[in-house]
Amino acid sequence: MFLNQALFIVGVDLSGALVASCIQPSQPIVTFAIAVLVGQEKIDSKRCVGLGFAVVGAVAVVLGDVLVTGKSAAEVGKNSLLGDVCLIANCLAMGFCYVLVKELNKWYSSIVVIAWIYAYAALFLVMTAPFFLSERTEVRIFSWGWQWPLHAHSD
Repeated sequence: MFLNQALFIVGVDLSGALVASCIQPSQPIVTFAIAVLVGQEKIDSKRCVGLGFAVVGAVAVVLGDVLVTGKSAAEVGKNSLLGDVCLIANCLAMGFCYVLVKELNKWYSSIVVIAWIYAYAALFLVMTAPFFLSERTEVRIFSWGWQWPLHAHSD
């Protein structure tokens, strides 16, 4: 989950929201492919129809963006290859997370699995956030005034 969130944030920053909105609909397709590869799911006609709908939906999002803006995602976005790679890796990370969650739900309660996954993701995001700040920043952690001075690297 941490990789999913971190890669998405970096990907949107580098490539733009429009490019991210075009790549994100591939998440169900990627998740299904991972589940098939690890033997968690089997391919049958109903799933193929569902995959077809997912592909049509992803294409509709891309075409909808082109029709609304009059430009392709690459023309509107910041056109960063690294951002695109981060967004694709985000989809892969989330696919692996869903497959892992399905396995963990066999042994633990769903609420416990999700709570721990999000707790670890939030913890790691808070720990890595200072490295992404472009200038010295004071982050107000609690509303009553305790401040945490962060010294970030400068580009």
